This record gives sequence, structure tokens and C-alpha cells, in this order.
Amino acid sequence: MTVTGPLGTWLWLLRTKRPLDIRQWLWASCVGSKGSQLLMLVANTMLLLAAIQAPSMKEAAAGTLMCCGFYSCNSAHAVYLLRRPRARDMLARILRVAGAIEEEACENGKVVLTKATRSIRRMSVIQLTYMGGMVCSVWAHVLVGGRPYAPMWPPPPLPAPWAERAVGYFEMAAMLLGCLAYFTLITLFSCIVMALTGLYQALSLRVETSQRRGQVLRLIELHQQLNRISREVELFFADIIAHLMVAILVVPLVATLQVVFNVVDALTFMSSSILVSVFLPMSAVSQSLTDASASLSRSAYSSAFSEVANAPSFPLADTTSPSPVSSTQLPLEAPPKPVDVSTQRALLLVMVSASRPARISLKGLGPVSLSTARAALRVWYQWGNMLVSVAR
Repeated sequence: MTVTGPLGTWLWLLRTKRPLDIRQWLWASCVGSKGSQLLMLVANTMLLLAAIQAPSMKEAAAGTLMCCGFYSCNSAHAVYLLRRPRARDMLARILRVAGAIEEEACENGKVVLTKATRSIRRMSVIQLTYMGGMVCSVWAHVLVGGRPYAPMWPPPPLPAPWAERAVGYFEMAAMLLGCLAYFTLITLFSCIVMALTGLYQALSLRVETSQRRGQVLRLIELHQQLNRISREVELFFADIIAHLMVAILVVPLVATLQVVFNVVDALTFMSSSILVSVFLPMSAVSQSLTDASASLSRSAYSSAFSEVANAPSFPLADTTSPSPVSSTQLPLEAPPKPVDVSTQRALLLVMVSASRPARISLKGLGPVSLSTARAALRVWYQWGNMLVSVAR
């Protein structure tokens, strides 16, 4: 079980050339077609117009909640529609480097890659389960309650009961397509970042056990390829994450207002927990990528100089003692042979190339990490308190 498995699944799913499998065609129709993008744009616009015309904040809360969420879902649809070929090329390059690193990996490195694969699958299950909960909350509201979750404007030109049903069914379709695009994009992001983290960790363990110059030069080549791919991944998601953050940071604020207004339903609870289920895992996997890439420098230093540092120390003879230590009391085992100078120089190249760790960043705002997540949550808490005080 290696990271190439989940990455290969995504590469197959994002295929654009015909002929397509029925599952590939369904996927492309739901999240990568102009029709799904148009449906999300219409739903977002109608919700926004209805929220603007609402007589009070209480009546506008539900529409604002869905509108902010649909904005991020629209961004995810745009990514699948416009950047799917670029994502496929990026995944193909990651797969090639992953295959080479898995061949070079030591036993501990293979264990690390197996753990990374399990973490990828666990994260995928969590995100898709959360997506199912959000979709089912709106579907249950429409099917059981017989009315739409939030009003839309302009209403369809139908009699009153049929107009409400049409709006409700339209919201059900938009919720399904929007959440499918949004949460699968979050899953794709997590899969790529966690796979890169596992590859950096496996490469770091392999560097620690490399003692020949040829091995180190091969690892330097793999490290440079991995750095280039990590930089490409950072640039790919740099301007996307900011749009995805609208749902992550704004939707819980609106859900808090719904609690203040005593307008609570299943979607309110699901929306209020999106910080824990989406934002914090994204920050954690980004932090892990930075830490794993930075560990290569420490591994190279350890491999280059640990032989000298760990050489056994010989006891010195006590010249003040009447019977100095004889040579027979010294250990007979010679100190281990240090790494040759050419190999040390090659390992120093690894340290230099690892001086700029891989990271995931927001364009113009800085890296995504646990420290920035703490700062963002602090600001979010302040805004939440301000909105609650205004609503009361």
C-alpha cells in the first residue's frame, strides 16, 4: 500500500480525453462541466438577491449561509472546469517521482509511506462523510418540510405550492453539485499534500542511511524533483485557497447568527463545525509538509557528520596516578570510518536545497500553517463576538 494508489485514482478520475468510463463521464458532468457551473452561478445569484431584499437579518440568515457556501463551491467548480488538465499533468509528475522514491526507500521509509496512504484514505473518508451530512441536512429540510431552505429571487412563475417545490428541488441539486465539487477539491488538496509529506519523510530516512556518493547524488536529483513539484503545488493552490476560505470562515459566523436568532437546524450545526472538519486539517497537513521537507536538512547533517560525532572516546591516562592506564585497558575496536569528503559535500548540497522548506501558501497572505490558523481563529472569534453583540 503506497501513495501512488490514491494519486493514481485521482489521475484516472480527472481524465479528459475520450473515451471516458461512465464514472468518469458522471464526474466530469457533475463538477467539471459548463452546465454545473451555470447552475451554481444562477443559484448563488438568486440567493444573494433574496438575502439583500430580506426585511431583517433573521430572515436573511439562511440565504446568506447558503450564498457564502455556494460562492466557495462555485470556485471549486471553476477549478475543475479550467484547471483539470493542469491538475492531471501535476499528478502525473508526482506519480513518477513517487514511484522512484518508493523504489529507493529503505524499510522505515516504506513504513512511513504506508502510514501516509492510510492517512490519505482516512482524510478522504472524513471529508466525504462531512459532505454527505451537509447535503442530507438540506435534502431532509426540503423533502420533510416541503419548503425550500432559503428563499430565492425572482421566484419561478408557478402557482405558490409548485413554486416553493421548484425552488426547494433547485436548492437540492445545487447543494449536491456544490458540496461535491468543494469537498472533493479539499480531498484532492489533502491527498496531494499528505503524499508529498510522506515522500519527503521517506527521502529523509533514505538520506540518513546513504554512505556512498552515488547514492547521495541520486537522492539529490529526487529531492530537486520533489522540490519543483511542491513549488508547483503551492502555485496551483495559492489563489484557490483564498476563495475556499470564504465558506470556511464566513459560514460559521452566519451559523452563529442563526443560533442567536434561534433559527437552528441540521445545516446550522454542520456549518458551525466546518472550522474543525476542514480548516484545521488543512492547516495541519500544510504544517506537516513544511516540517517533513525541513527534516531533510537535519538528516543530511546527521548522515554527513554523525560518524565522527559518535566515534568512541578513548580514556586518557592519569599522569598523576602512580600506575597510569596501560594500553591494554584501551578499547581494541577502532573508531568507525567517517564519511568521505566527496560524500559529505554531496550531503551538504542536500542541506542547501532543503534550506527553503516546501509549504502551502495563500497568495499575498503568507503560508498556511498551525500558527497562521491560530491567528485566523483569534480574529474569527473577535468577529463572532462583534456580530453576536450587534444581533442582540
